[in-house]
Amino acid sequence: DGRSDGAARGLRVLYLCPFGEVGGAEISMLDLIAQMHGSGFRVTAMLLNGGPLEARLRRMGVPCEVCPLPRAVRALSRTRHPSARECLLLPPLLVGSILRLRRRIRRARPDVLISNGIKCHVLSPLLALGTRARLIWHVRDVLEPGLLRRWLRLTARTACSLVVANSTAVARTIPTARTVTIYNGIDLRAFRPGVEPLDGQKDLGLPPGAQAIGTVGHLAPIKGLETLIEAAFLVRDRLPRAHFLIAGGAIYETHRRYARRLEELVRRRGLEERVHFLGFFSEVPRLLATLDLFVLPSRSEGFGRALAEAMAVGCPVIAAAVGGVPEVVRHGVDGLLVPPGDPRALAESIVRLMGDPSLRNRLAEQGERRVREHFSLPRQALRFRTAVLSALSG
Repeated sequence: DGRSDGAARGLRVLYLCPFGEVGGAEISMLDLIAQMHGSGFRVTAMLLNGGPLEARLRRMGVPCEVCPLPRAVRALSRTRHPSARECLLLPPLLVGSILRLRRRIRRARPDVLISNGIKCHVLSPLLALGTRARLIWHVRDVLEPGLLRRWLRLTARTACSLVVANSTAVARTIPTARTVTIYNGIDLRAFRPGVEPLDGQKDLGLPPGAQAIGTVGHLAPIKGLETLIEAAFLVRDRLPRAHFLIAGGAIYETHRRYARRLEELVRRRGLEERVHFLGFFSEVPRLLATLDLFVLPSRSEGFGRALAEAMAVGCPVIAAAVGGVPEVVRHGVDGLLVPPGDPRALAESIVRLMGDPSLRNRLAEQGERRVREHFSLPRQALRFRTAVLSALSG
């Protein structure tokens, strides 16, 4: 509203992002930045690794600086423990990185420092020290029990003016007096019913009459894609026309081995003609409009952006009931939910929906309505701007 725009005008906001690649979390961030950048906020960005995200930000008119972390620090992940040698090298590397980043942040003189991604959440309290910036975390991951979660909870309570979680499931893992839930917003201009589908034969290499069942997301263990491949094996005789499309790539160095394991699993199951790895795919709305069924088999999801995008174009969905997914999809109303890591349950749900066009249509219509009413981008942006301004005035 006008009062919010007035309060925000001239407010310097620095986004801190750990990756230079573009995945679902980065697309959510870009969409939100576009809304904020056009409503009075003076937004800049700092990336801790180079990549396509820098060019995307610059095309939006957002000033962007790349300050790369050392390779050993970038390689850290929640699923890989550092070696003894890395443990010795990491402290001096981290200290040097923090001092360098702090100098650059001081020069930018932000009023607000918004941290995206676990690495940034860990570093940002130290980076904000000695600046006038209020620290805000945008948390998009369900934090699993352990030392990392305990540390983040402690620092969030002591260092953050605001913690924004993209689902209630995420908010529960990092509870503070200043934690709010703001669901991701979907750009309903790009993801909408009536998007022109792709030509299955010409664009995707599918045989005539193929049924397209697919998923979209980066190739990482957390996405549970082996569950989808095993389900494809279980249904191949019951659904002889079904083809399974996996769009996305291994955008992080630590996930390339996982991508190779998936390809090997497809070969072992004899599914080379039925499972198709599409790699990075630029026309996601058209791909989703082409699918007869979208599947999200993740082991963990903060929200499930690709799931909401599929619903927005009117594609029926099946998803693993993890994290924030049940907040997006109501079982039997907007789609079907299955237990995570259960190929048999997923296979049965696929067979059920593919054999019942009327049920598919009903779920698709209700899913599209749900995204339009609850997960639009302007709705998210308004709530986010209001929360930021409230945190600054509090």
